[in-house]
Amino acid sequence: SPYYGMSSATTNRNVWNMMCAARDANGFKWYVNGVLSFAGRYNDFGVLPDTRSDILIGNGYAGYWQGDMSMVMAFNRGLTNIEIQQIYQNYRSRYGN
Repeated sequence: SPYYGMSSATTNRNVWNMMCAARDANGFKWYVNGVLSFAGRYNDFGVLPDTRSDILIGNGYAGYWQGDMSMVMAFNRGLTNIEIQQIYQNYRSRYGN
């Protein structure tokens, strides 16, 4: 805890993929390449107490991330589905998709 188990789309190796986790007061969403892959209606994490709280990226209960990361973005609010799709469309050509 506080990890969530979820079913999600798989990604191909050796190609660029955009993965996005979005959460707000209503729940948690996971996107792969701008497409919603998982949604849960819970928010056990609550609101971050301040913007200085640590966020761990690339290491979790299942071990270290196996791959390269080209960009990491963090926002001070949960993005909408349309915003996530727009970010994917804006960046995908930069990475060969």
